[in-house]
Parts: sequence; C-alpha cells; structure tokens
Amino acid sequence: MDGSLLRVPARMVGEARYGLHSVLGQAAQDISVITDRKGRESRGEWYREPLERFDRARALLDMLGWGDPGRPTEALVDAREHGWALLKGLEVSLIVGDEDLNEAGLIDRERAATGRSRKEGETVLRVSVLREYVTAVEEHLARLGSRGEGSE
Repeated sequence: MDGSLLRVPARMVGEARYGLHSVLGQAAQDISVITDRKGRESRGEWYREPLERFDRARALLDMLGWGDPGRPTEALVDAREHGWALLKGLEVSLIVGDEDLNEAGLIDRERAATGRSRKEGETVLRVSVLREYVTAVEEHLARLGSRGEGSE
C-alpha cells in the first residue's frame, strides 16, 4: 500500500463527515465576514484561505459522501491530498465528543428518570476510540512530513 494512503475505519468516516460539515460552515462564515469588509473588491487574496479550507472540506466530503449511509464503510484516503481536511473534521468531532463526555452524567440522570437506559459508557468508548484515531492520523501525517497541508 502506498505510504500516503490512510485507512479510515467505517466508524471514523461518520465522525469525519460530521466534523467536515462544521469546517465548511466556519469557512463560509469567514467568507461572509470578508464580503462585508471595505476594500474587498481589490483584495481577492482575503478570500484565498477560507476558500481553500472550504474546498478541502468539500473535496473530502465528495469522496466520503455527504450524508450518513445506512451502513457506513471504511475509506482509503490519500493523506497528502486530504490529510488536512480529515484531521480538521476529526478534531471538530473530538471537541464535540469531549463536550458530550462533560454532559454524559447529567444526560444519563435525565434518561434514568424517564426509564431509559444509560449511554455514558457508549459515549466514553466512542470518544476514546476517536481520540486514539486522531492520534494515529497525526502520527501518519508526521511520518509524511506534514499535517496534510499540501494539496499535491
């Protein structure tokens, strides 16, 4: 297997997809701010970086699929081309996962009060697996000599 290819397990495809939608949204917000700035007509370079983030996230979503299929499947991703977007998407999911962990006890108490089963254990496992995978992606990108920032 080519050293730049990265296997994204089915479980992580959904996590990446979720985070990539947020990456798109943030880039779009940043573009929107620029459109309100005085002088934008003569400063096209202001758009370059948020458009690049948008395009990278969009390209990976095009490859992984935009929505949640019935049964997610693993994907092979070229880390040199999509590493930055994959890592950013996973990092967003990890931030949300950490927030879920902080709220898990309260949510489980509310669930228990209504006779529903606890989910804190599932949340802990999901975030733990996600954290391990983010570390593996970071290590893979480091071995390639980048954080997936190139778009070769």
